[in-house]
Amino acid sequence: MEAYWDLSDRRDREEQFDKTLQRAVQTGRTNRISEEQKIAAVNGLYRYASEMVSAQGVEAAERVKEVQAVIRELADGWDMDKAWAAHLCSLIGSMAGYKEQPPSETREESRFFKDISAVAEKMGFEVKGVENGLLQLYLEGSRVAEVDESGSMLYRPNPNVFKLMDEIEAWKSREENLHMQDGLQM
Repeated sequence: MEAYWDLSDRRDREEQFDKTLQRAVQTGRTNRISEEQKIAAVNGLYRYASEMVSAQGVEAAERVKEVQAVIRELADGWDMDKAWAAHLCSLIGSMAGYKEQPPSETREESRFFKDISAVAEKMGFEVKGVENGLLQLYLEGSRVAEVDESGSMLYRPNPNVFKLMDEIEAWKSREENLHMQDGLQM
């Protein structure tokens, strides 16, 4: 969030945050945030909730609900994949010991998943199928990424995962170009 809010000085963070927020509200202008930054922010909240549950157990349940609310609000405000956000919230709820409605399943045999699985395998990932609408990717026996059909990812930082992100973006760009060409031919 420091980069987003331009909080370069470590002292007086709250005051800087308040001033930046007030300026944004008054002018109606905010800094642009990339899709990668949005996903990283939501992934960070997911990891935060996971660590909170791991460290505090059931006592963290109420605070975890607040994190879930923030994830939903960000997904809505940033126009992110709602099913992906709902899945994250469901996972967080399960970790905290309460059950939420799971997101609806996505088609497990989608072209996107088939194409990304092929790319991932060429890059050395082990593909373990689709679980709860997320493509499961492993390296050296450990899960390192879960990808939904929009290309959004839950991941552990790893150079190969970052390369895969680039491949997913390239795939999405190719698909977008194909759809545009089809539209022009009509």
